[in-house]
Amino acid sequence: MRSKKVASTITQLLLVAESAHIAELCRTSLHRGEGRINFHNNKTFWPVIDDSLRAAAMERGVRVRILGSHWTHTRPDMKYYLRSLQDLTSIATKMDIEAKQLLQEKSEEHKQQLQEQREEQKQQLQQLQEEIDKKIQEWDEALQAMCNRWNNAFHDVQVKVGEKLKQHKQKVSGEITEVREELIVVNSELQKVRSRMEALENCLTAGYQPII
Repeated sequence: MRSKKVASTITQLLLVAESAHIAELCRTSLHRGEGRINFHNNKTFWPVIDDSLRAAAMERGVRVRILGSHWTHTRPDMKYYLRSLQDLTSIATKMDIEAKQLLQEKSEEHKQQLQEQREEQKQQLQQLQEEIDKKIQEWDEALQAMCNRWNNAFHDVQVKVGEKLKQHKQKVSGEITEVREELIVVNSELQKVRSRMEALENCLTAGYQPII
């Protein structure tokens, strides 16, 4: 029964790897990832899963992600088989394979190890959050300083433009006043000319010789 279940799982893994296409992401979880048959008197190389994943990554450009479960009874050589797949990732090979191990909580030692890893990750995340907060504060201060400079510069421009407009307005007002005064003088002279013209017309009408 167990062999049938394992065979079915392997068939599904191979189907996933062989049906993946370009630019797709192939995620695979393994309980055992050694490239050999363990329950046998002689060592037998069995690279069916490895070959299918390599073919998907190399021939079809599939991004492969492998997660291997690490239990207390897991054979220690599994990580080397997983690492051999991940070592193929490079620009030269144009392959993208990432392999990780997931430690399962099955013993006090593993629990302690996981707890230490979680504490370390928590400290790293806290440190990263503090760095991000510090950067955000620095950016806010820089942005505030920049806005203040822009506001001051805009205020200076407004003041200068206002002074220029005020000076121009005063100059135009003075010129208008001068023009009005000149118009008053011209109107006065025109009035005098009209008065003399009327007097001249009266003299001519009465037959007198005007004295000019």
